[in-house]
Amino acid sequence: MNIHKLMENLEKRGFTTTHFAAKEEAVSYLQSQISGKTVAFGGSMTLKEMGLDKALAENNTVIWHWNEPDGRRF
Repeated sequence: MNIHKLMENLEKRGFTTTHFAAKEEAVSYLQSQISGKTVAFGGSMTLKEMGLDKALAENNTVIWHWNEPDGRRF
């Protein structure tokens, strides 16, 4: 897959894109951009494997169907 072509096509359609070489970079970026919000996720295994729910839960309310209402994971 040509990531640069994909980004170009998405941007032509009004999307803002950012690319990261490693998942840790993506998580760090999202933590810096999202604070004091309520964030909800669908059933993405990629986001689960990244630990994004735990990372964002540090400064946000995270809603995810894999988590109990008290934040415990299934």
